Amino acid sequence: MLGFTLTSFPINVFDLGHDDIDGLLGMNFLSDFNYEIRSSEHRILVEKTGP
Repeated sequence: MLGFTLTSFPINVFDLGHDDIDGLLGMNFLSDFNYEIRSSEHRILVEKTGP
């Protein structure tokens, strides 16, 4: 996700019923990254914080 690969990471898959939503990321994933959301540019900038 977001250009990174994680191994041994549990996921859940649900049909959210919205055509404009590709997925939802939780803090258990995001806590390993610094990220910046640029809504007007439709971009998320991400950098890994640990090993």
